[in-house]
Amino acid sequence: MRLFFFIYAALFLLISVADPARADVGGTAELSYATYRRMEDDQKTVDAHHFTQQYSLLWSKKGLINGGRGGKYDLALGGELNYLDSAINGQDISLDSLKVLYNGDLLLAPGGLPFRMHLFSNDLHQSQFLNDAVAPLNNRFLLQPAIATDLLNGQHYVSGASLLLGIRNGSYLGRYRDTLSQLPRILLDYRESYVRDTNALTPSHYRDRQLAFVSLNKKDNWFHYRFKDFVDYEDHENDYQTKTWILGTVDETMRRRWINMVNWIKISADGSYEVNSQNRRTQYNDKRYDLNLFTVANRSAWSVSNFTTFHRISNGSRVERVLDVPVFANGRLARDANWRLKLIGHKKQQDLFDSTSRGLQDDDLYLDAQLEAYRSRPYILTPRLEVETRDQDFTSGQAARATLEVASNSKYSPKVAWFGSLSTAYFAGQDNSALAAKEELSAWEQVAVGEVDVKVSRKLRTSLLQKFIYFTGDAGANMTNQVVPQASGNLVGTNDSRTDVSGTTYRSTSTARMDYIGGRLRNALEATYDFLHRNDQDLDQWLFRHDLSYSGRNFRARMTNTLTLGVELAQQGAASVDSNFAFQGNADRAWQHSTDLQYSPGRSWETTLRADYYWRDLPQGASQSLSLRQTALYNWYTVNGLVRKIAELEERIESDWIDVPLQGSSRRNEYGLRFNYYPIHRILLGARARYIDYDLNYSGALISGLVAQFNYPKLQVALSYDYGTSGNVDEQRWEVKVRKIF
Repeated sequence: MRLFFFIYAALFLLISVADPARADVGGTAELSYATYRRMEDDQKTVDAHHFTQQYSLLWSKKGLINGGRGGKYDLALGGELNYLDSAINGQDISLDSLKVLYNGDLLLAPGGLPFRMHLFSNDLHQSQFLNDAVAPLNNRFLLQPAIATDLLNGQHYVSGASLLLGIRNGSYLGRYRDTLSQLPRILLDYRESYVRDTNALTPSHYRDRQLAFVSLNKKDNWFHYRFKDFVDYEDHENDYQTKTWILGTVDETMRRRWINMVNWIKISADGSYEVNSQNRRTQYNDKRYDLNLFTVANRSAWSVSNFTTFHRISNGSRVERVLDVPVFANGRLARDANWRLKLIGHKKQQDLFDSTSRGLQDDDLYLDAQLEAYRSRPYILTPRLEVETRDQDFTSGQAARATLEVASNSKYSPKVAWFGSLSTAYFAGQDNSALAAKEELSAWEQVAVGEVDVKVSRKLRTSLLQKFIYFTGDAGANMTNQVVPQASGNLVGTNDSRTDVSGTTYRSTSTARMDYIGGRLRNALEATYDFLHRNDQDLDQWLFRHDLSYSGRNFRARMTNTLTLGVELAQQGAASVDSNFAFQGNADRAWQHSTDLQYSPGRSWETTLRADYYWRDLPQGASQSLSLRQTALYNWYTVNGLVRKIAELEERIESDWIDVPLQGSSRRNEYGLRFNYYPIHRILLGARARYIDYDLNYSGALISGLVAQFNYPKLQVALSYDYGTSGNVDEQRWEVKVRKIF
């Protein structure tokens, strides 16, 4: 509050020397009356109404200081008055409040001087009425009662000050340029938010303060001190405080800056220290150190980039250290040969102070070297070598993979494209997770991939893909992180996850695809056969997929069909009308279909249709789900100099159905109509109706309503009536809203 009074004192002193400015006075008056009644078996079970009033008056004045050469100011002062009178089944609720509204904003920015000060303080938060916060209004009804039962107002102060001094890189061209250029650039920013609303059903009372002190010492070397303090007066367990010190090439907006050491090398570095206290009862604070060193070098024949990061986190129970050193390099050996190199180092160590627990350790080093040769010849040869070593608490592993890829060059073979690769990998490591002695692991893996893509004609393209995997030995799923056995994956129709592999594993995946692109029509057929021999078991899956899409001027369509046959099929997305229904278990057959249609012959009308069907053959029986969404909209226009919409009619259908073995079935259907008429562009007369059939809650529910709105710049009036009936239940709701702006 002291900052608020200081800002206003400074503003009133400056107004006397500021340029003449006109003051404005404005206000609003909002009134709302609503009533809701619910009848069951001709007995009134809920009878509620509310009458709310909100009045506000605000005096404001804006102006320039010295014609804008000295800055500007913005002043506002007023108040808000709220009344709430409600009754719920004979129980009255009466609330009223008076709130002061204010705004003070001062910007001092003398032209030609490296000085900028901004002071502000305001509370222009508009009070809100809370609906249906008490029983029985918070139950589930046909209509939403929307009866005001509480008032959310209180204090919402936002105050702050910022000061910017100095220049950067000698950009000031004034009289004292040489002197000022030697001084550091300083930014001081303070912001405070204070909220107090203790009379609400969900009271809130907190203060949030943020302070930032930033200094630019030389060039792009910035020093930051940032402080954040949050105090929750309702529950001090939510209190926290954060202090941060930053030194490096990070500017006042927390954007990273780069320094050009020479014309082909640039670096960016920073370090930070942060102390975080979660609440006042915490015995130990979280302390974090961060160091970043980024380097980028670019030459005509090669480039190298490095983004090294290190952080250390400590509190009363643990200390964690993480170091990441990624290095990326690429270059050109000759006119038709390029090389790429990737080196990623990761080291993580976590020490626990609890004597009953064991710390964690994870060291990983990964190297990927690749050469792309004969780029200007009919075929492109790409040898690749990957090496990784990883050491963890319970497992350790080493892996190496050598790959040779050969691909056709599209310049020499535009109609036929082919690709082939052959790789050999070796895995070795130890598994210390078992209680027994260390288990030595080793394995070999060979992978062969071949693909042919043929452009039969201008509209037709076919492709074949074959992949073979042969694995022998023992390897853990988490023994390495980058170079992992491809045999550890699952079949195409099963949830993708890595598993431990032992013994002999053989896998063959064959895919055939045909694409037809004829103008606006796209048609694709794909068939995949996946065979897996693992742990003396033979598993296989068939996957058939059809994609059809058409994109015309007035009509767009998309249809997808997926049929999966085999074992251990994963659950796909399914439409459901209730969360209690779920497709459980693995299926051996599954079919999924989706259709999306949209037709719009002109601006007068358009219609859409969305259908999703899902079927799975579970061990306990077949499960199905169907979801339909259909809409149609028709517009009427009149031409009288300008084209104006005078009416619109919208129809909507929603249908959901699900059937799960041993759980039963459920359905939900909803049909809706909406009509709006605009006699003039500021008046709306509308009607709406919905029919809902939901077997888990209510059936045969009919909901209808009327609405009238008058929207003028200074006056808005809205009237609405809703009626709902379902069996022996009848509900009605009236509401009138008026808003006047002065």
